Amino acid sequence: MTTLAKLKTSVDSWLARDDVAVTNSDFPEILLLAESDIARDVHCIVQETSTTLVFTGRSQDLPTDFLSVRTPFIDNTVRRFEYMTPETIRESKAWQNGRAGAFYTLEGNVTVDRVSMTIAGAASASTPLSVDVNYYARFAALTADPDTNWLLTNHFDVYLYAVLRAACEYLQEFALEDRYGSKYERVVDRQNRHEQRKRTGMIAKQAYGSPRTVV
Repeated sequence: MTTLAKLKTSVDSWLARDDVAVTNSDFPEILLLAESDIARDVHCIVQETSTTLVFTGRSQDLPTDFLSVRTPFIDNTVRRFEYMTPETIRESKAWQNGRAGAFYTLEGNVTVDRVSMTIAGAASASTPLSVDVNYYARFAALTADPDTNWLLTNHFDVYLYAVLRAACEYLQEFALEDRYGSKYERVVDRQNRHEQRKRTGMIAKQAYGSPRTVV
């Protein structure tokens, strides 16, 4: 199993610097930059998880590890409902007159630093609405040397190049930053395409009825 300690050793070996070891006191900041990049760029099937939001009004906060929605369903009818932009949903007739859960949007909640789901057609305490949300969750952060997560264990190169790029930015080694940035982009692209193949396989696809995009 690959750990944060192994990642630190590899980073210093790849940088081959005698004057500085980036895995000392400055490393948490470098790792923070790398994990921020990974959270934005990498979407793996194993990141998918679910939560149930119970609406008694128009909005509910999504979990703190939320990155992006995959699919929301009304759980009592297994009914998928549709996304609208925050502007459009308030301009639609459904905002005041639609049934609860006909449409949804995502908005920020600065008070609690969370993303909220807002629905057109308000629910109430007497008639609550349960929504099952399948979403991409952030990988667990690495903090202590024994720590690991699925991506570090199974696709070490993503973490390695992300950290090397951030380390070179910190060291102001701009040529190496560009080099490792390019390597990071390449492995992320390969990783995301690999995740796509996991879902769709290599066989020919056939759609029935009203087809949806394969994602």
